[in-house]
Amino acid sequence: MESLWLEYGHDTSEEAHLVHDLDKCEMIQQAMEYEASDHKQLDSFFNTSRGIFKHPQVQSWVEEIY
Repeated sequence: MESLWLEYGHDTSEEAHLVHDLDKCEMIQQAMEYEASDHKQLDSFFNTSRGIFKHPQVQSWVEEIY
């Protein structure tokens, strides 16, 4: 169990990339909801989140979101 936790923490496997990227993707979705509900511009957040995804599947989902 500890080895899995370290693998996740160090982001050293495809599975770890997937979990980290899903977490970031969820943040983008939340930011989009805040932007719509609170009428705020979060462009700086979206700009800094571009290109940070490692897992190919999540990369394709994020491109559809943007």
